[in-house]
Amino acid sequence: MGSTWTDFFSAFIKGPGWFPGTERLGDISFVPENPVREKYDPPVSPLLHLYTVTHFLLSFLAIDTTVKTIKLMSPTTSLLLILYNLWGLTSIGLLYENSPWAWPCEIIRRTSTLIIINQIAVAFLYQLICCRPCLQSLLALPPFCSSTS
Repeated sequence: MGSTWTDFFSAFIKGPGWFPGTERLGDISFVPENPVREKYDPPVSPLLHLYTVTHFLLSFLAIDTTVKTIKLMSPTTSLLLILYNLWGLTSIGLLYENSPWAWPCEIIRRTSTLIIINQIAVAFLYQLICCRPCLQSLLALPPFCSSTS
């Protein structure tokens, strides 16, 4: 491309035939009529297709749920869910590209998912048991989380 960073960015701004020393729009005769490019199609196993399609559908459901309930969430929670969904979709792309970062990224994402789900389940059970006095008496639980206001 170019020897300086301005030449590098000028090649994108001024057009495909531009080289240092040519006019602003460059010389179109240097641009090939039909560029020959190798098709990018790395081989992937059918199990990977099944895995990624399943996670894509789950991501689609998560995005749909996020969009439907976004008015009930705080902006921080909304942003975190959107970033998490982008992380999941990026992870699917990394898996299809056979990137060396694909499986470590996927393991971290799945582990964080399990931790988040565990925290949500614990919070839900806490709210269910501690905030419902009739459930406490029905289940004969000790008053470890009695609400004293």
